[in-house]
Amino acid sequence: MSIFKEKGRLDYGVNFWASEEGIRMWRNWNEESVRKDIEALKSVGISILRVFPDWSFFQPIDEIKGWQGGHRGYTNDDGTTLLFDNNENSGLNEVAFERFGKFLEICEENDVKVIPSILTGWMSGRLFVPHAIKGDLITDSSAIKQEVRFIRAFVKRFKDSKVIVAWCLGNECNCLGKAQKADDAWLWTAMLSDAIHSLDDRPVISGMHSLKIPGEGVWTIEDQAENTDILTTHPYGSPTYSSDIDPINTFRPLLHPAAQTLLYRGIGGKPCIIEETGTFGELYADEEATKDYIRCCLYSAFAYDCRGYFWWIAFDQSHLTYYPFYTNNRASNYGVLKADRSEKDRLSEFKDFGAFIKKFGNTLPERIVDGVCIIARGQASWPVAYNSFLLSRQAGLDIEFCFANEELPDSRLYIIPSLNDAESIRADALAKIMNKVENGAVLYISTGNGLIRNLGKYFGVKIHTRTRINGTKTVDFGDGDKFNVGAIAEYKLIPNGADVLARDENGDPIYVSSSYGKGKVFWLPAQLESWLFDKSGAYHKENAAPYYRVYREFAQFVPTDKCAHIDSLKIGMTEHVLEDGKRLLICINYSPEKQSAKITLSKGFNTLSVYHGKGTLKECEITIEPNHPLILEVTK
Repeated sequence: MSIFKEKGRLDYGVNFWASEEGIRMWRNWNEESVRKDIEALKSVGISILRVFPDWSFFQPIDEIKGWQGGHRGYTNDDGTTLLFDNNENSGLNEVAFERFGKFLEICEENDVKVIPSILTGWMSGRLFVPHAIKGDLITDSSAIKQEVRFIRAFVKRFKDSKVIVAWCLGNECNCLGKAQKADDAWLWTAMLSDAIHSLDDRPVISGMHSLKIPGEGVWTIEDQAENTDILTTHPYGSPTYSSDIDPINTFRPLLHPAAQTLLYRGIGGKPCIIEETGTFGELYADEEATKDYIRCCLYSAFAYDCRGYFWWIAFDQSHLTYYPFYTNNRASNYGVLKADRSEKDRLSEFKDFGAFIKKFGNTLPERIVDGVCIIARGQASWPVAYNSFLLSRQAGLDIEFCFANEELPDSRLYIIPSLNDAESIRADALAKIMNKVENGAVLYISTGNGLIRNLGKYFGVKIHTRTRINGTKTVDFGDGDKFNVGAIAEYKLIPNGADVLARDENGDPIYVSSSYGKGKVFWLPAQLESWLFDKSGAYHKENAAPYYRVYREFAQFVPTDKCAHIDSLKIGMTEHVLEDGKRLLICINYSPEKQSAKITLSKGFNTLSVYHGKGTLKECEITIEPNHPLILEVTK
């Protein structure tokens, strides 16, 4: 089973800890209880599990110290024996390995697939590390030696299992220690990944938490992509991603998992899955809102080719009383099943989606993409990427992502959002982009503190003066669409061939466009995308400012192969070309209210019909129930 490698296929499942013991399931092994857990999950349609060997229990080595604390060796029985230091099996807990083997047998009996997160030394806010392993777990050579030994031993022991479909390095291993530089993180990942690849050809999954772009942090998307086969996102409605500033069942939070997964995939050039996601239990959303969240996110993951979607977690954990659970107020009832294995209402969404996938049968062709968003150095990559994705969605554009200063994909549209440094994008890279514009592409740039060489030549304006302000500027289109946006600098612009699309509070040009060769360029000297990151209600409230207008201005000039356009800010629509000449439109209502919209067809297509979903179609007018999909077929 080549999991996550096939385009257009979405596999879904859950992260698994046993219902009764949770993290202590391997220590307090109860085969009968675990068997009932697996049977319960299989009976409700869950057939892929991400599971976690507790590293501290599977490799319980301790250090023997001598005079003045000097190292004398390792033991796993309080010094009764001294472990051989040249044997990778030395110090392993055979009982733990036998229990994991039995677990795999139970899964095989129930036709449940397994992804082991091998080095589980971090879980739910606590380290689970063997006593002997000291120092930084990412950079200390003694620690890395034991980590590699454990990885090798685990893969050798279980690589013949038919139910293991991939290996995950561990659980958010970038939380294990503080790598001081990106090279440390690169080297650690390469060593552990190579240890697996040397023994087995199943894909290696990154399993990391919150990666960065080069220059932004030590754990980068590109380094993980170089050393693993599958990238991962762990999107929750949380302050980390600013997806908790709007209700969980509205536009911004609902598109978070897909947006982040596309960002990692685009920057890394490798498939990326939603490996962990959830709502933080009853503290963030009730059962109805959670169902809305799951439904929208599942269909979005399908539409955007996210390959995998795994809920956190299988069973509620609020009954657990040991650390970290007895101090952690956040760790509540996240499960798809209750601790007693009874079903929760949210499970119906996985069942319904599974029935749809079975009905659909085939893999989904890739959606038609209009352009690429270029993420540059010197800026907060997630805020600008996230909001560029959301604004594009409201403007009817479908985008992918890439990293600046590297080989650029051919595209009809390039978006460079909230450029924030003089060297964020190199002059030679910008020249290549302008060459593509000269040959017919559209370019949009918004700038914070970013500087652009040859700006007057490219954008048809002369900069009379530039003043640092670190405040806000008004963007007034003169037709009623008007709003404030963050700006680091105030420009006095003199048009020199450019069209003025909007003016600021002083009446000076603030959004301009110009022809450049066969293409067009658009420049907004304000940091629209990064500024929107913490602006609650910017996308879902009825009285929200029309920030999307900036993107709609250039969207109308982007050539497209799409046959359909929808006039809605809250219904997202992706278009997919089927083999028989038909098109599939996946429309998702990212709102907790019923939404109606008109679909305009072109390119000879004139017939719409409902394939799946909860809504109505009357000629080209659709109405979609709250937080539901409506999938349409288009024919000529």
